[in-house]
Formats: sequence, structure tokens, C-alpha cells
Amino acid sequence: MGHRLTFVCSLGLLLTVPGWSDDNKDLGSLTLEQLMDIRVEGAALHPQSLKDAPASVTILTAEDIRKYGYRTLGEALGSVRGFYTGNNRTYHTVGVRGFNFPGDYASRLLLMVNGHNMADNVLDFELFFGRDFPIEMNLIQRIEIIRGPSSALYGSNGVFATVNIITKSPVEAGPPSLTTDIGSFGLKEGQVMAAGSLGKDVKVLFSGSLFNNSGESPLFFPEFNAPATNYGQAVRMNGEKGYHFFSNLVWRNWNVTAAFADRKLIQPISWGPTIFNDRGTSINDARNYVQAEYTREIAGGALRWRTYYDAFHARSRFDYPLDSSAASGLGIEDTGSRSWATSWGLSLTTVSIWPTSVP
Repeated sequence: MGHRLTFVCSLGLLLTVPGWSDDNKDLGSLTLEQLMDIRVEGAALHPQSLKDAPASVTILTAEDIRKYGYRTLGEALGSVRGFYTGNNRTYHTVGVRGFNFPGDYASRLLLMVNGHNMADNVLDFELFFGRDFPIEMNLIQRIEIIRGPSSALYGSNGVFATVNIITKSPVEAGPPSLTTDIGSFGLKEGQVMAAGSLGKDVKVLFSGSLFNNSGESPLFFPEFNAPATNYGQAVRMNGEKGYHFFSNLVWRNWNVTAAFADRKLIQPISWGPTIFNDRGTSINDARNYVQAEYTREIAGGALRWRTYYDAFHARSRFDYPLDSSAASGLGIEDTGSRSWATSWGLSLTTVSIWPTSVP
């Protein structure tokens, strides 16, 4: 069980920190009418109450994340009815209603952050549910889980469910803080977060974190239980390290978000007949995006203009034996692969809400 040490420092002389809202109340204390008035954005491209949302929706608030101690997005989603998680020692995966095929990597689940699609733009997989997810859990204001298909609204992936993560605004983030995590399996993580006002209606939020984790050791794989392969014991073969950076700038009708993340993982087992218990086999993923959004209320509805830049970079190394009969690491074929893709796009959405009258 990991242990968390949190140190909150006051930087009032450097930043003017506005008060943050108390929107994340315990849902158990709300009445049925109050629960139905909770706002959700992902169900129909615009904010609406739960009673108006045309779908079955579950919401996890920041208070839920704090109360139950969810350390990763996968842990949070694993607590939701109809969702379950898996781990193939490279990526965490999320399944819905019994569907989670090996190698499928949640391609039938749409994952978004503030409406931005988080699927990689090479294979269109949803790969990031563990510590490789680029947003720290204490930056999440709520998680909206919308069951059912949404491809008509968002395109591919939205087959079984849509997960839309709403991050905290600079006003909701709270005071500047330094947070450190020390846990089992050599986990070490540190995060610095600050939010404040720069004047003239400009509010900003910055968060940066580093993590390093030696992983569980040894790991036992019964299919390799032989003297030549260390009796199936993979020693120090599950470590990962990386960083996350997130920022949000709000100015009048503008909302600009940027996220940069990198994670390197040693693979205890990999794709194909790699050398067992060899620390050279690894994968390195980088996931970055910048999104600018302009929202304006218009008569009878709202107008939203959004543009984004997206980048995904995967670098892998695979160590194979030169002689397939040589179970030891003597004679190594060092094979590497690299995937790099960038994309950009823009969208214009108008929402009209027509009043209804009952005769």
C-alpha cells in the first residue's frame, strides 16, 4: 500500500489565488432532485442536467477520487458498474460489458479530456489508463461516463461508452502545492501545482510531475519455468518512469489547454519471442496536445470554436536471440521500431436550445 505525504505551501506574495468552488460535494448528501440537476457535457456536445441527458450517465467527482484514493484513471473506471480493467504488463486496458479483447486496447471506448480525443493517432487505440495517463488525478474536477454509442457525435471509438474527463479550472485548483508520493515497489512521485490570476481576466494553472517506479520483482511466468530462463523469474523487469506537464489558461471566452507526457517502461514480456528476463526490451510513449477553445453564448444557444494540435510518439526496443535455440541472451538481435504522428484540426459547433411549452 502506498503512502502519500502532501505539503501545501503558500505563495501569496507571488500569486493572487482566487477562491475555489465547492462544487465537488459528496453525492451521498444530495437529494434526488439535486442529483438530477448535476451538469454533464459529454452526452450531447453541450452542458445539460442529468435529467435532460439522453443517456445513462455515471459521474465520479473530485471528492470521489479523494475519498477512495484512486491513483490512476484505470482504478477510478474499474469502480464503475459495467467497467473492468486489465494489465498486460505494457498497458492498462479498460473493458465495457464483457468486451476487452487482448490487443484491442480499448479501441471501442472513447476517452476525452475536456472534449479532446485521447486516442493515439497511429492505431486509434486508447492506451493510457495507468500512470501513463497525462493528467494527474488531483487535477480532475469530474469524470463523466456515458454508456452506449456516441459515434454520431464524435466519430470512431465511441461504440460501448464515452468517458469525458473535465479538469479543474484555475479557479477550482486551490492554493499552490507540492505533493510527493512514496509507495510500494519503489514508487516515487512528485508534483508541483500552482494557479492564479495574471490580471485583465487572465487565469492560469500549471502542473508538473515526475514519477519513477521499480515495479514488482520478481514476476513469475509459468510458461518460462525452466533452468535456461531463470525458472520463470523476471527480476527487475517491471520498472517505469516519466513525466507529466499540464497547463490551462482562461481569458474571457477563451480556454487554452496543453498537456505533455512521456513514459518509459521495461517490458517483462513483449510482442514476439523476445529474450526472457532481458532488460533491453522496453517501450517509450510520448503523448502531447494543445487545444484552444472559444465559446460564446448566442440567442437560444451557444457557439463553440475549437482547434487543436496533437502528437504521439512511440519508440520501442526488442531484444531477440540470434539463434532461436539459444535460450540465454548470448547473441542478441537488437530490433527497434518507431511511430511518430502529428495531426491538427478544428471544429465549429452551434447548439440551439428551443423552449418547449406544455398546453
